[in-house]
Amino acid sequence: MHTEQPGGVLLNTSAQLLLKAGVNAVSPFEFSRANIVPVGLQLMAQWPIIGGLSGISAFYPAND
Repeated sequence: MHTEQPGGVLLNTSAQLLLKAGVNAVSPFEFSRANIVPVGLQLMAQWPIIGGLSGISAFYPAND
């Protein structure tokens, strides 16, 4: 059974906006096999993406 956490919608929305800001900071880039690693490294180094992923992980806690 899924119960809505207080502030969960706001946290999830904030996380998605941070992810979008991080990708926009790296773009434009070409989608090709040769760019997977370089673009991936640039994306992982963006603070908005790190914040967005931590916000999403807080919204979906690990099951014990």
